[in-house]
Amino acid sequence: MEHDLDSAYTLLSEHFYYFGRSPMELPEHLRPIIHEGRAHKSDKNDPYVEAFVEWITSEFKPNRLYGMLCDMPQTWERVQIGGRP
Repeated sequence: MEHDLDSAYTLLSEHFYYFGRSPMELPEHLRPIIHEGRAHKSDKNDPYVEAFVEWITSEFKPNRLYGMLCDMPQTWERVQIGGRP
């Protein structure tokens, strides 16, 4: 916890989906929300919100790690990672 909260920017949530090193491929109809480069799209993703929520809630359970943390060192310890429901 000391490491996780030792930043100027920390996201705290009671409802999340974390994919870390194992990002999931979006369905074709949601790919327009993918943004490459700098800045963000502000409200340009608004038309996709409902479809995105429907997709993620039907494919994954909330509050699980679906991939290892990006900066976590490799370890031999067994870690529980959530699979697809």
